[in-house]
Amino acid sequence: MISPSQTTDKGSNLIQDEKGGVDLKRIFYRALPYWPLLPIIAALFLTVAYFYLKYQVPLYKVSTRVVVNDGEQEKGFNFLQAIRPYNTDKETERETEILQSKSLISEVVREHQFNVQWTKIGRVAKLPQFGNLPLEVWLQNPDSVKSTTTAMVSLISGNIVEFEGVKYPIDSLVQSRFGKIRWHLHDSIFSTNEWSLTISTVKSAAGTFKGQLSAAPINKQSAIIDLNLMETIPARGEIFLNALLEQYGKNSVAFKNRVYQNTANFLEERLRLVVDELSGVESQLQNFKSKEGIFNLSAQGEMFLSQLKETDQKAGETELQLDVLRKIEQYVNNRNRNPESVPATLGLSDPILLSLLNQLYEAEFEAEKLRKLSGDKNPQLQVLDESLLKLRPSILASIRNLRISLQSSKEKLDTENNLLLGQLKKIPQKERALLEISRQQQIKNNIYTYLLQKREESLTAAAAQVSSHRVINAPEFAGKVLPKPTMVYSFAFSMALALVIVFVYLKEFINNKVLFSDDLTQATGLPLLGEMVYSRRAEEDAIIQPSERILIAEQLRDLRTNLSYIQVAKEGAQVLLITSSISGEGKSFLAVNLAAALARVDKKVLVMECDLRKPAVCKKLGVSPGKGLTDYLIGAAGFEEILRPVEKIQNISLISSGPIPPNPVELLMNRKFSPLMEKLKTQFHYIVIDAPPVAILTDAKVLAMEADSTLYVVRYNYTPSDFLVFIKEQATRKTLPGINLIFNGINSNKLSGKGYGYGYGYAYGYGYIKEDAPVKGKSIFNIFKRRTR
Repeated sequence: MISPSQTTDKGSNLIQDEKGGVDLKRIFYRALPYWPLLPIIAALFLTVAYFYLKYQVPLYKVSTRVVVNDGEQEKGFNFLQAIRPYNTDKETERETEILQSKSLISEVVREHQFNVQWTKIGRVAKLPQFGNLPLEVWLQNPDSVKSTTTAMVSLISGNIVEFEGVKYPIDSLVQSRFGKIRWHLHDSIFSTNEWSLTISTVKSAAGTFKGQLSAAPINKQSAIIDLNLMETIPARGEIFLNALLEQYGKNSVAFKNRVYQNTANFLEERLRLVVDELSGVESQLQNFKSKEGIFNLSAQGEMFLSQLKETDQKAGETELQLDVLRKIEQYVNNRNRNPESVPATLGLSDPILLSLLNQLYEAEFEAEKLRKLSGDKNPQLQVLDESLLKLRPSILASIRNLRISLQSSKEKLDTENNLLLGQLKKIPQKERALLEISRQQQIKNNIYTYLLQKREESLTAAAAQVSSHRVINAPEFAGKVLPKPTMVYSFAFSMALALVIVFVYLKEFINNKVLFSDDLTQATGLPLLGEMVYSRRAEEDAIIQPSERILIAEQLRDLRTNLSYIQVAKEGAQVLLITSSISGEGKSFLAVNLAAALARVDKKVLVMECDLRKPAVCKKLGVSPGKGLTDYLIGAAGFEEILRPVEKIQNISLISSGPIPPNPVELLMNRKFSPLMEKLKTQFHYIVIDAPPVAILTDAKVLAMEADSTLYVVRYNYTPSDFLVFIKEQATRKTLPGINLIFNGINSNKLSGKGYGYGYGYAYGYGYIKEDAPVKGKSIFNIFKRRTR
């Protein structure tokens, strides 16, 4: 028996060359017999790929190119380049996020009802449809849809539609669980069982489109953005992108108009106050002139009045700007989120402050949209809040600097006014009083005129507002994305190849059976005396005839020749012990046919059936068991009774095993066995002993005491590689004399590979050797089974 220490790793079959590296040539020849499997599996996978491509719904790409902040870049270049560089990449990044925002996409879905999708049901595939539909449904309020629904649509009659088991009239606004809806029939030829309708929530549809949409600048410093949408229907994709850009422009203009509208409201409020004040001053002037009888000012008074008018106008403008700064500072400090309270920037000309305020207003506007659509828990709001916190210190610093500048200007104007008022004291009292009243009238009139001018400018600017983006390339079909036939077919072929490789690897390379003759010689260090191909004749217990033109017949002759190189120089018969590690390795078949091959060259050969537990020689020779070795050793038969010639084959005699004894080992160690062998050696040239397997029984070791050489049979893809260490130990311990290996049962298709044989395949070319028997059935399965056996 084999001890655990005698076993080897199952990976001992890994193919390596003499230097320990991988022998690619041997791998090639090892896998070559399985090549018919590749076209079979590849054809199967490619067929599946063909039908996949035929019925898979294609995915297309729709693209557009747009430049954002077109006007803002120009302003940034003109006003801020000398102070600070315009941060194009951050502006573009912000606009890219806005274009992909779920709030903007939701507005587009809501506006064009992209949450309503039709599907035509085919025999195999489902094809999404859009445009030119025979039947359409319109939702009065898409936000009324609370859950996604998919169901078949049936046309009951010319004016009744059934959906989800509910019947709806055509061209009537009716109540449903989706809110009020209207069905409209375009084509009376409507196939009832072919159309499916999916009505999704706006949020769900927007999420789907957001996942299909991608936006990215063409480079880091560019304000040009590429928008790509993956869609199953290119026409719908083009309409969606056009609607997205249109809505993006509307939102941008709406935000800017809100600032201008707040400016107009501020101006209207101030105008009402100034009108009241101006009316009071004019009434006071009229009463004073009537009472005092003074109607004209002197030349000196006119001069003072003109100078005071100019300084008062500047002071009024400065005061107005300071008032605007106070409102802006209050807005920034309070972080007011009321969209109607966005302060005006009337009269302010500082480019840095205006740019910062524009960023603040846009961030507040975006936060307002997100809060309306998704509430305060939207993670994008945290990003906007962080950007607002970063803007606040910069804006307050700019306001402080601008206030200091305005206050300094106002102080200078007040000083000039005081100087002019001091000179007024030189004018007569009545004229001075008239001058004071006229001055107030001029101040109010100038402020009134200024406010009217600014109101018109604000209204004109609001009317002329356009979006700051510009479309370079209109949305258009940009090709099919998936499935790509080349990729699908390549993947299918790769999977087929991988499956074949895995199959070959599991069958060949994770195989603990002996597969190579080189494995035998390298693991045991013993000579290989011969190789035998697999023969169905062995399964049929047949003897190979010399006239048969098959490969195994030639190999038997070669083995017979090789025996001359291991003959022991002595008188008498050459005793050959044929054994193996386990049962089923073909030692009995080899013993009978080797004896037959020796007999054909006029050698007298004796075959001894010494496997007393499981005899097989008599059956293979086609003779009856009769009395045999067991009978002789127990004294139940004589020498002449057990020694019988084989009538079918000349020059061969047989000693059968006889009845199966209860104690074969003790019987073989009987003192009669050695004299029997000595007597037999004088009568024969060769004695072939068919011994039991040596790895599991000790019988062969007892028989080895009488043998000159041992032919150790190892069967291809049958003998576990663990036994190679055992064979080497037997040779080291010399428990078996002169061990020579025979590699049996090799697949004939693998002889040409290194390690399988010596290249007997050349004989096929000369028409000398043919297959030992025709294959029963020429199906692909039988051929492949034979090749990979």
